[in-house]
Amino acid sequence: MQETLSIRQALGRETGAQSTLKHSDASDGSARQTETGSRSNLSPLGKNEALSRNVQYLTENDHVLLMSKAKTVHFAVGELLIRQGIPSKAFYMIRSGKARVERDGFQLASLGEGSVCGEMTLLEASPASASVIAEEAVTVDAIEVEAMREIFLAFPHLGSRFYRSIALTLSRRLRDTSVRLTDLEKQTISSLGQRSQVK
Repeated sequence: MQETLSIRQALGRETGAQSTLKHSDASDGSARQTETGSRSNLSPLGKNEALSRNVQYLTENDHVLLMSKAKTVHFAVGELLIRQGIPSKAFYMIRSGKARVERDGFQLASLGEGSVCGEMTLLEASPASASVIAEEAVTVDAIEVEAMREIFLAFPHLGSRFYRSIALTLSRRLRDTSVRLTDLEKQTISSLGQRSQVK
């Protein structure tokens, strides 16, 4: 109950605030800014579909507090949301558009509306293991990593719920990846067998 009241007090200080987020352009690394109201382009409850889908243990108050820190950012085709080898500056929740996850030039996955990325920097505080590149115009709600860490320090129970949710999401991704790898292995073995029969 005490944390709920504190969250509401924190939200009161955020109302009407303006904020900016800088990110690097894919082609030349230059920084640009997107400025939005703290509540702009959000649902009445301050929710984002990507947040609801991938961080499912959060409460309604958790959603509202996190989204009060979000900035709407637009990426053009070919721009990088995240660059391999560099820690992500933000946690991204995709509102629209598609992006691909790429490592050393090889595509690993596709992301679309309702997907999140940048969570590994929160977990490991390490350079990104892959790049995330816009394949079409992409709109995200972005929360700077440092802002999220400050929230988790102020509201540890919220942080616990967030990390528990991310652990579940990563577990599902790992399971899906394992299935895809198994299918790929079967296809490879089948293909090699057919070639052997031809010879």
